[in-house]
Amino acid sequence: MSVCNIVFLNGGEKAYISADSRVCVIRGSDPERYQLHDDAQKLQFYSGGFAAYISGSMDIADTVSSILQETGENDINKIVNLTKDVYRAYLLKRPYLKDSKYNIQVVIPGINEDGKWGITYFDEVDNFEPVDISAHPGEDLVIGYGKGIGRLTL
Repeated sequence: MSVCNIVFLNGGEKAYISADSRVCVIRGSDPERYQLHDDAQKLQFYSGGFAAYISGSMDIADTVSSILQETGENDINKIVNLTKDVYRAYLLKRPYLKDSKYNIQVVIPGINEDGKWGITYFDEVDNFEPVDISAHPGEDLVIGYGKGIGRLTL
């Protein structure tokens, strides 16, 4: 279970981003057995000078987060490639991940060339193709991402 909400006000003059910190993992075939904690850092600031929401399968997300924190990488294309490489390495160990969606979701907020807030989003479902999203001038936009829903736009 994961959720990230982004709110753009007045065409992106202001932006708010929030994320949950819960981790819930079903272990084995008994859905009553699961591990749970509320300490995940899915939304955080990185040493490369940016913030990002990284979630999905927390082993994959934590690996990507750790590498970004250690390297200070902040180039979007390099972050996409790094995430793709980490995901593919996990697929070799856990081929069953191919049967589920949104094993890794990344949202990176930032200021666009026009001085307005926007986000870049990518996941394995869409083959790590980064998508830039921002509000239309003068309009508000609310976006939610989550493991169960992909993207919900209001």
